[in-house]
Amino acid sequence: ADSRVVYPQDTTAAEITFTDAYLEDILRWKRISLRGGIHLSYNDFTRNNDYAGRSTIAYDLYGNGTTIFSLGANRYYGKTYLTHALDEQKAFSSRWNRTLNDDGTLNPWEESERRVFSATRVSDLETPRSDEWSISLEQGIPHGLITLSYIRRYGVDQLAKHVLDIDEYGYIYSEWNNNGESRHEEVNFSWEQRWETQYLMFNLTWQDSESSNESYSDVMDLEDMQEMVYYNGNLTPLVNLPRSDYNREWSANLVYHVKLGYGFAFTNITEYRSGYAAILDTKENVTSENGEKFDLYADLSRPSSTTFDWKLTWEYDLASAGNVMLSAEVYNVFNRKLYTGIDGEYEMGRQLWVGLDYTF
Repeated sequence: ADSRVVYPQDTTAAEITFTDAYLEDILRWKRISLRGGIHLSYNDFTRNNDYAGRSTIAYDLYGNGTTIFSLGANRYYGKTYLTHALDEQKAFSSRWNRTLNDDGTLNPWEESERRVFSATRVSDLETPRSDEWSISLEQGIPHGLITLSYIRRYGVDQLAKHVLDIDEYGYIYSEWNNNGESRHEEVNFSWEQRWETQYLMFNLTWQDSESSNESYSDVMDLEDMQEMVYYNGNLTPLVNLPRSDYNREWSANLVYHVKLGYGFAFTNITEYRSGYAAILDTKENVTSENGEKFDLYADLSRPSSTTFDWKLTWEYDLASAGNVMLSAEVYNVFNRKLYTGIDGEYEMGRQLWVGLDYTF
């Protein structure tokens, strides 16, 4: 081992109280319906008063509910602060390195000169938010529905962690800021059909997502902030790399449900996701002029994936005593290896769940 991280014994605790209020109303006039609302939120961590507007206007083209055209504009605020609240209190760990001599002997451990300290608290920043607008068309068909929609979403004041250049005393400061921003747009087509004992639904989605903030990262461990890597021919802190996985351009789902009789029913969900590019460790190294080795990161392609989820249920009516249902579910039936955007990490393989529901 040429490096180690020493963690001091430490205990932290955090508590956040959220207060929310909603006000919403729907107005109808002839073939037009308007839903307007506002969401007020406050928490004692960021101490920000956030106001999120919600609005949708829909037009019933023929007045019989078969063809509906709608427009929407909404704002959403993030609420995932507990991790950051704990992070602000934890004790710093330290990184140690040692080198190997030509004769095979090891030099003593030396504490790394690169020390990273947090210079900005998340609680002093603005609340991250997303502004979204959408347009959709719903067309009713015999025993079914066809929907075509477009959504565009902008992330504003997103949290970003940036590692500053080393100062004259050998210290490196990291800071949280609101410089992060993102953009997401998608087009979705769905078709669903119902029969007496069967249901079929298919949807297809094209999406494009990107984060323009080059220093976006959800890595908060000190050792990751200290680690330097090579990417695009430059030596850079690992924490400053762009997001490693941000977009799967195409996805599709096929859902089929059938009642088998005698209380039994079967459901199949087939999901397809296209491949994507991720920034990953190539398992190669780059040696600097002073002999220090650094991991080499590059843009690597990840394959597409197709998974199957199956569910079998048996339901029995107990009349006035209620209803009981037994279920067996298998996720990722064929145990496909599903990559994530993080090197060495995968999504869950095959899972088996059994359940008992009693409704009264």
